[in-house]
Amino acid sequence: NLVRNLPLLGTVSGIARIAGAFQGIPALVLAAGPSLDGILPLLPALARRCVVVAVDTSLRACLRAGVDPDFTVVVDPQYWNTRHLDWAGETGSVLVSESSTHPRIFRKRFGGLYFAGSLFPLGTYIESRAGRKGELGAGGSVSTSAWDFARVLGCRPVFIAGLDLGFPELKTHTAGSFFEQRVHTASARLTPAEHAAYLALREAGTFTVPANGGGRVLTDNRLAVYKAWFESQMKLHPECVPYNLSEGGTAIAGMPYKPAEELLAFPELREPIDRTMEEVRRIGGPAAGNPAAGNTGTAAASGTSGSVRDAVRELAAELRTLDTLAIEAISVCGSLERNFRAGRPLEKDLSRLSAIDEKILRFPAKDVAGFLLNSVRDLSPRASGRSGGIEIIENSRRLYRELHEAIRYHLTLLEHKSGR
Repeated sequence: NLVRNLPLLGTVSGIARIAGAFQGIPALVLAAGPSLDGILPLLPALARRCVVVAVDTSLRACLRAGVDPDFTVVVDPQYWNTRHLDWAGETGSVLVSESSTHPRIFRKRFGGLYFAGSLFPLGTYIESRAGRKGELGAGGSVSTSAWDFARVLGCRPVFIAGLDLGFPELKTHTAGSFFEQRVHTASARLTPAEHAAYLALREAGTFTVPANGGGRVLTDNRLAVYKAWFESQMKLHPECVPYNLSEGGTAIAGMPYKPAEELLAFPELREPIDRTMEEVRRIGGPAAGNPAAGNTGTAAASGTSGSVRDAVRELAAELRTLDTLAIEAISVCGSLERNFRAGRPLEKDLSRLSAIDEKILRFPAKDVAGFLLNSVRDLSPRASGRSGGIEIIENSRRLYRELHEAIRYHLTLLEHKSGR
């Protein structure tokens, strides 16, 4: 995904360009938990009082309620995640994404596009040379990134709807979401939709936790990770206290519950919000190099900007040098094994491997190649004596081979993209 999105990486503005753009204005972040159903009837009125930040899973629900969100956050790289936007149609919402997001997302028409900083070594390497985009928190769920984006915008206070992090009334998503509809589409006589719901609720290590409005609610281990992330962020950013509008959802320390009806007492701010959004769309619109918005500018048409092309060339050169070192290390491991089996001194081979390792560690590209290393067994021997020594040598050789294969994979992608 990152390599296919390189043309965008060089031309799309980063969220740092709009940091603080809505200082002191309330934000409404819309996750796609079951409790969102109760918020949707109020959404048109709430949207007149808040900057609306939707996640991909809630966008269609917002549009059905007659509200086109100001921003839509999409950060998941998987193809199936793109299906949340099926049949969403054209929207004036500004897309906030990340360079590893599936390219299918960027073929849809939005009112603008901004990138947050990459979460992966390949993206961070290129951005370190082509221009930083601005950091956005990621706790495993797009809702975590959406909340952090509202914080970056300077919005105060921040209200979150649909963030249940549990299964109130034994439901998993808001009505009409892609995953809910997919369950009905795939249902059969012996595997009805209720069967899929049962598996989702019972096979994920479910347990109960305190709910916002009292009592307890069912959750699971995965959602508990998101809860822990939010609670840690509340401590890191005490200046941005969010309020949870989900009465039946999981209680999150530092995120008190507030009934959605209380927001209706806030003053209407849609006119100043729209004025700021005009500037946001101008910066992140077609002129910024967003082909999803119809751009035909020179930078996008040529593939990548000069700085990105330079970064890719620099990365490829580093990877080739690393590959030479990895191949040399594999050869030294062979010599080391032969000398070990023959009982000859090992100091020369060990010294050569240490020198190779020192060179490898000097290259920033090592993090790019190392990201795709397959699992390598613990390098400590499981046996003593000569057999333990052979095992150490073999594990070292496997590590260098894995590094070699990861480097070749990256080079194949990068060279194909550059047309070489």
